[in-house]
Amino acid sequence: MEDKPEPGSGSKEPNLSLKLSYGFAMASQFGTAVLGGLLVGSWLDRHFHLDPWGTLGGAILGMGAGLQGLLMLSRRYQSAGSGTDRDSKRGKEQ
Repeated sequence: MEDKPEPGSGSKEPNLSLKLSYGFAMASQFGTAVLGGLLVGSWLDRHFHLDPWGTLGGAILGMGAGLQGLLMLSRRYQSAGSGTDRDSKRGKEQ
């Protein structure tokens, strides 16, 4: 039978609340980026008569922005799980 580490005992595996918070942040980051791109593209279509290119371009740009946000959050999650964080490293160097 394996001994499981107690919560807060210094294990390097992130706890459930950290996993859930990063999962929610990733989902909301991507969703809002795509939705924002669609809204801006739709506005461009209506005002400049670009049907359907404004909406299509906005969706593509929104997906790109969402993907960039996902990559940033996943790097932050990985550094939180390994116990290293860029911000804490910067503070030690100064």
